[in-house]
Amino acid sequence: MPSLSLTAEGSTFWEPFWPALVATLIGAFVGFLLALRVDRARERRMREAEEAALLGAARDAVEANLTLCAQLKVRLPQALHVPTFEMDVGLLDVILPRLAELSLEAGLLQELNNFRYQLHHVNRKLDHMLALTRLPLTNLATELAEIAGSITGTIAALEGSGQQILPPMLDGRLKALEPPWLPWWGFWGG
Repeated sequence: MPSLSLTAEGSTFWEPFWPALVATLIGAFVGFLLALRVDRARERRMREAEEAALLGAARDAVEANLTLCAQLKVRLPQALHVPTFEMDVGLLDVILPRLAELSLEAGLLQELNNFRYQLHHVNRKLDHMLALTRLPLTNLATELAEIAGSITGTIAALEGSGQQILPPMLDGRLKALEPPWLPWWGFWGG
């Protein structure tokens, strides 16, 4: 009957096995950590790029609505015709919820939301003006002038926000989101 003792030939398997297993596990763990770091950096860059794109669109929407405000300021005092156009709130309505998910700038989000709300407020007043023109009122001019005065006040608030408060906030956040220039070896730093 053969002996069950280990010979020198049997130990050649087990001697390199344990160090090789430990090296493999350490390599897999380090590789996993590196992959997580690279993936997080990639996701952060994608999130920041999306936020920058949304902020750029918000800036364009603010500028477009300021142009509409300027047109309203000219038309309202003339009292010749009731304006038949509205403020363009659609883009801000779409952008703001997604921007709230991405951005950490609470002050900027609040100011954009206030700007959007005031635009809706102007739209409601313009709709009210248009509805009044369909009614047989004896004091229609007085009613329209009162609403026009209210709209003019709201436009002043919109212009203050859109020309003085929002541009530096938007530009500052966009500047913060610009990717820094890195040399080719800078990729490895995360």
